[in-house]
Amino acid sequence: MALAILLPDLLMAGYLRGTRLGAQLYNLAHSTLLPAAVGLGWWQSKPLVLALGLIWLAHIGIDRLLGYGLKYNDHFQHTHLGHLGRPTSTDQQQEMTVL
Repeated sequence: MALAILLPDLLMAGYLRGTRLGAQLYNLAHSTLLPAAVGLGWWQSKPLVLALGLIWLAHIGIDRLLGYGLKYNDHFQHTHLGHLGRPTSTDQQQEMTVL
């Protein structure tokens, strides 16, 4: 059950088929709508389903805390929270333009 926290990251395998499919699958696994729906197991008296939904939501929260946001189609490191990793020269040029 402890490894269940990593299950949503399995959909990153979509990046093996291209950035567009990878981003779509990653975003599907890392949006809160599906795990919230799974969390409805509470009303159906299904504690395992509820636990998996809560673990899934915790995974998404940890990813956001670490700066991993929903992905754009162009590159894995391009997220709705900004760019992951060290800034590139184009990132620095864009910062200079904003200033």
